Amino acid sequence: MGQVRNSTDLAGGSVQPISRSNDCGTRVFTPKEAAQQEEQFRTLAQSKGVTSQVRLLRSQPFVVPLYYHVVYESETFAGGYLTDTQIHAAVSLLNEGFSTSGMEFRLDGIQRHHNPTWFRLSEPNSDGWPHEWQMKTQTKIGGMDTLNVWTNGMNLAAGYARYPWDNLNGAVDGVVMKYDVIPGNGNQIRSGKSLTHEVGHWAGLYHTFDGGCTGNGDFVADTAAQGTATDFNGCHPRDTCPGQPGEDPVENFMDYSSDQCRNHFTWGQIDRMWTTFSTYRV
Repeated sequence: MGQVRNSTDLAGGSVQPISRSNDCGTRVFTPKEAAQQEEQFRTLAQSKGVTSQVRLLRSQPFVVPLYYHVVYESETFAGGYLTDTQIHAAVSLLNEGFSTSGMEFRLDGIQRHHNPTWFRLSEPNSDGWPHEWQMKTQTKIGGMDTLNVWTNGMNLAAGYARYPWDNLNGAVDGVVMKYDVIPGNGNQIRSGKSLTHEVGHWAGLYHTFDGGCTGNGDFVADTAAQGTATDFNGCHPRDTCPGQPGEDPVENFMDYSSDQCRNHFTWGQIDRMWTTFSTYRV
């Protein structure tokens, strides 16, 4: 449950800076906007008879096609160039994080794009949104049921995602990651699980701290209320909503705690991802 610093929407909206205490650039919804969106989501899900569709999808192996787009300015790691081995390690860690969900991400292709402009400017706190549009519309593969991940050199966030209901009819759907937030980078704070976090957004999850200690929070019943994001320095227990049941879910993928802490989605989050996926992505 909680608040992300706002990335702007291509259709309009303001830009707010992203601090180092906030490493996710996914768009923030105000509580009012989130409640309105949730009502639309639930109405659409009901009209589509999603409950029975979810049962059918979960009764068999469910594979999501995945395409990786490496945007680089030079053929060096510092220039954003990732090897196939590094990408396979990132996908393996992603699937490890989703292992209890029943969803598997199958790497169907790796594309490399030498484009210094896209590498530098496709970030949520710059004039890079036109470049995001170019980058995605020129390179995106598949439809809403396919996950596209782009890596580039953004320096104000570890990554950002487009919610399934907030991506201009799929034109800018997908996840964008900073190229060096990968397994084996020697950083215990951010060693690759940020991709799992952003794909959680792509699948319809909010932060566990969204909404703070009041209201509907992240619209998931089994994540404890959380007043503020966990500082990603360590895994210390905390309770920012002492008047509410449970302590802060510092081990949840949708918090900001260190990667050494983050290790699960709740069953409620998994149910929400299936419902969201069935409503918007299949």
